[in-house]
Amino acid sequence: PDDEKEIKKAIRYIDDEFDLVMIGKYFDESMILLKRLMTWDFRDIMYVRSPEDFKTHKIGTLISEDTRQKVRIINKADSMLYNHFTEKLKNSIKAYGKSELVDDLRVFNDMRNRFLSECNMNRGITLTSESLGDHKCKF
Repeated sequence: PDDEKEIKKAIRYIDDEFDLVMIGKYFDESMILLKRLMTWDFRDIMYVRSPEDFKTHKIGTLISEDTRQKVRIINKADSMLYNHFTEKLKNSIKAYGKSELVDDLRVFNDMRNRFLSECNMNRGITLTSESLGDHKCKF
């Protein structure tokens, strides 16, 4: 009880300090919200995934539901923090407008795919600071 009270107090503090907390599971959606918050354009939020990001990690499927519940109890503060900011992010997405977000995600993904196609995949190069400086690798 006291522990939970302190956790909630810490979450409120974080919530007051940050306008946006990004959630990895909703990374692209978070980036779109960041774009609007910072009044940036799509080029400002462009990123290239690491090859590691494309490996599928399905560790969650190897853990039993009983073990999963025990981990949640042990990591109570982490779970509360994640749940709070996931819910807040979902509310921000609703306020943004679901159809507008879908449209912006489509534009963003098309732009990123075009960039990757021109700078990496079609040319068979590894992205480096030099290749990013190449005129063909600009948005």
